[in-house]
Amino acid sequence: MGEPPEHGGDVSPRKSGDIAIPVVREEPQLSHTPCCRNISESDHVHEQIRDIASVAKDVIKNNFQKHATSQEQVFQGLRLFGPSAQSQKLMRLEYEAAAYAMNTGVYVVWRCDKPKLSGANTNFCVRIGARHRCFCGHSLKEHEEPRQTNDRVVSPGCTLCGCLRYAYVPNEPEEVGEGWLSRRANWKPSSWSAKCRCGHGHLKHDPKSHNCNECFCASFISHFLCVVCDCSWEAHETAFQSEGKRMKLGLPVREKFFPLGDVEWSLRDAILNGPTSNAKAPPPCIPRVTMSAGRVPSGRVCLSATPPNQRSIRRPPSAAQPLPPHCSECGAIFRSPQSKFCSNCGKPRA
Repeated sequence: MGEPPEHGGDVSPRKSGDIAIPVVREEPQLSHTPCCRNISESDHVHEQIRDIASVAKDVIKNNFQKHATSQEQVFQGLRLFGPSAQSQKLMRLEYEAAAYAMNTGVYVVWRCDKPKLSGANTNFCVRIGARHRCFCGHSLKEHEEPRQTNDRVVSPGCTLCGCLRYAYVPNEPEEVGEGWLSRRANWKPSSWSAKCRCGHGHLKHDPKSHNCNECFCASFISHFLCVVCDCSWEAHETAFQSEGKRMKLGLPVREKFFPLGDVEWSLRDAILNGPTSNAKAPPPCIPRVTMSAGRVPSGRVCLSATPPNQRSIRRPPSAAQPLPPHCSECGAIFRSPQSKFCSNCGKPRA
């Protein structure tokens, strides 16, 4: 009779005469089922979230531009600083290619039928001229003259090697999105070539079979994508077209085939012939103020006709000379007045 209960409750003895009767208080049992209150079965909250997301998308679409830099901002930067040396080189090559097509009537382009990038040019990715190099490493002018049969133009073979037909491959790192290479101080253009997946450039592959001469690679498979259309080298073709065929297809010919055709002439000339952002900046043209001895200068001053490189302004000996805004070595503009080194060539600021 005096044994404790089997279950673990609170036991307190209760006397009934001479016998103690234990009283058991049972503890509440916890349920494993979660208890959630005030939850609505409707989708009202989800509809509010969708409405807020839709409004946010409209605000972003209407108040922010699609591209980080607009076309007008690019033109403004070109007017202020000029193009980079590599950009100007590429544009000059394309301009020469358009002039070559206008003089010979043969239009050579590197093109892709189905570009992956939206808004990409479906007509061509690169205009090809006499100086553009083939897969074999020789330029177009080192190949035979293209032969025309009616409106068909046959791709020429090379006169210096066993290349059977001209096949373009990107000549510059900017064409495959590796423009940072050409900005290196020890950059050598002759050492760069478009890479295969085997790790060797196209110059290490046979121009006929495309077999690699350095490894067991059986064919050239590009390890890069075109910066214009975002497609591989295999998705492109080197097309030789006559002027008559392009006119039938409604493609631009003659003057309309030139690059920067929709840009004003002053900006086009600055891009093709103007100074580049990598060139040395001319010395500042500061006129010298001359005055008679012992006189305080009035509102009228006399500007000396001294040549620009000899012009200077007299300063007190204690006046601090201002830091130059341009690097004296490469002409690049310092990023801030506090910059101590050139971000382009690394030379210390004078």
